[in-house]
Amino acid sequence: MADEEAAAPAKRSGASSKAVFRTWLFSGTDPGQDFDLADLPALSAEDKNLAWVDLSDYSEPDLQKLAKLLNLHPISVAAALEPWQRPQINAFGTYFYLSVTVITPKGELAVDVGELDLFVGKNYMLTVHKNEIPFLAEIADRVHQSPDLVRLHTAYVLYIVLDEMLDFYQKLFEDLEDGVQQMEESALRVDTDVFLADLLRLKRHVFLLGRLAEQHRLVFSAFMRPDFEFISGPEIEPYFRDLQQRLDQIVERLFAARDSVNSAFQIYVSQMSHRTNKVMKLLAIVATVLLPATLVVGFFGTTFPQPAFLHSLGGFGLMIVLLVAIPSAVMVALRFRRLF
Repeated sequence: MADEEAAAPAKRSGASSKAVFRTWLFSGTDPGQDFDLADLPALSAEDKNLAWVDLSDYSEPDLQKLAKLLNLHPISVAAALEPWQRPQINAFGTYFYLSVTVITPKGELAVDVGELDLFVGKNYMLTVHKNEIPFLAEIADRVHQSPDLVRLHTAYVLYIVLDEMLDFYQKLFEDLEDGVQQMEESALRVDTDVFLADLLRLKRHVFLLGRLAEQHRLVFSAFMRPDFEFISGPEIEPYFRDLQQRLDQIVERLFAARDSVNSAFQIYVSQMSHRTNKVMKLLAIVATVLLPATLVVGFFGTTFPQPAFLHSLGGFGLMIVLLVAIPSAVMVALRFRRLF
């Protein structure tokens, strides 16, 4: 989870050969010690302790094992076992359940969307996830660097988890903003179908990320409610107020990126319309210039009786003069009117 010096060794459950249990106990000034899962109820009952268990790659029996140790409500356990759900927060007496969405990059303009479930009590916290969390090492590093702060309240550990998640979101979205800016610049120069397909993919990607980030607003705002007793007090509230403000900034930046993508699409469409208009204008000029020449050739090539002069060498010369003079006069008139 963290680096080898800071992280506790992983423990494996007997319920599942794949599940990984990681445990940390913060007591006094200890920087986080490993403990046995069987001791979790006793350790979490003492106010001087803060026990943190991280469960990954688990199955239902693994989570039920923890639920039995801490007497977790079946509804919260069932919510964590759901394959997918929107971010939510619910209180269950002595603890509250929280789920957030974790976005992991997967190639260009592609992401994996996972879920991180948290059970937060007075002296314990469980972090439960099917897939690896890309910022979990950073969380462990910060927790081990501030054992005194963490020991004061599980809310501080929760703050670190959510703060690192927003940091990860922010880095991801900064790279996205760079891509959007490049697309805007390319929209003025590129007119290929490939570019249009890439632009539409970027538009869908930005829209998806915006929705995923915005869904957390309801959860983060719940921390600031006066009736939410788990996170209260002048020492803790500023941390979560900062989280809410950072989330709002990220969502606003994503909405701005979405507007920029729409603007790039409009620039592309305008550019294509402008090029089409230029082609149509050129064709109209060509047709206007050639129309008099066509009429002159048609007149001299008619089969009904004509003056003998038209069929002489002088008539041929007159035709050539008209073919040159009339189109030239038309072009001069168009140029005078600045039509090309």
